[in-house]
Amino acid sequence: MLKIVFLFLPIFLFSENRNWQKDLFGRNFRVNKQKYYFSIDEEYKRVLPDLSQVYLHLEEAKELENKRRYIDAIHLNQSILVCSEFGRKDRTFIVEAKKNLGRIISKYSDLEKKIQKLTDITACANNGELIISNESFPYKIFSDSRFSYIFPRDEYRFAKEDREFNSKFSYFRMEFDENKPEPDLQEMYEKYNHDLRFDREKFITLMIGEVYFKENFSGEILDFWDNRRGLNSNIKKSIGYERKKIDNLKFNSEFFLTDKSKYKRKFTAQEMYFFKNGKSILVILFYPTEISEFGKEIFQNLKIQF
Repeated sequence: MLKIVFLFLPIFLFSENRNWQKDLFGRNFRVNKQKYYFSIDEEYKRVLPDLSQVYLHLEEAKELENKRRYIDAIHLNQSILVCSEFGRKDRTFIVEAKKNLGRIISKYSDLEKKIQKLTDITACANNGELIISNESFPYKIFSDSRFSYIFPRDEYRFAKEDREFNSKFSYFRMEFDENKPEPDLQEMYEKYNHDLRFDREKFITLMIGEVYFKENFSGEILDFWDNRRGLNSNIKKSIGYERKKIDNLKFNSEFFLTDKSKYKRKFTAQEMYFFKNGKSILVILFYPTEISEFGKEIFQNLKIQF
């Protein structure tokens, strides 16, 4: 009898696993009788939803809820709602996402403040475009879907509550292909004094800062944001920070940062500051100066509604 069981066990396992597939981001899901089953396994990673597989993301959100990852589930459902901005005719996913949100938020209503800090920045991608949104401010940023979101885990890491204001930073990054040949390792070896320090991890970073002033703000908004970013006169001097005004509250800046391999690299930043009704947002796109043309192209396609 045992021989028969073991004989058919591989067939059983095969039939259970044969429908496993990969989504756009290389994560596992299964289809059985026209129903999706999402797997939160060792290959799972959090991503921003893509409209093309929005119903799969709904199943992902349900599985996150089942795993008691309520922050992740809330953020994903809220980001799914942003997908409606693309004007898809089929709108049933909106109803389902709102239903899921209502259920989870009511269950964790005692953690409302923490939830808001970790989930208020939402985004959805479609056909190369990324919409970033925060309804509590409100604003919308239209950018490139190659940006990935750095999901916050610690509610205090990028956020600050003060007697006079509440502020927060959020980060998106895009890894770019330099389209350059591999470096001459011998040349690099000689250049860096017999210590190979070539670092290929380069990113374009989109930083969004938000502040809500509890009292009338009468200072310079540029000075406020410099202070929040830790850009005092000593830091500016140490990194060679130079800023040039382009337009009203729009600037270009250049500075030097040292990467993981101790190599000092020059960076360029496009800075935009917005201030209205006691709220301000800071939008900065920065990248290695050596890819300025590519960075400028990304910046020119950046659209902001505030």
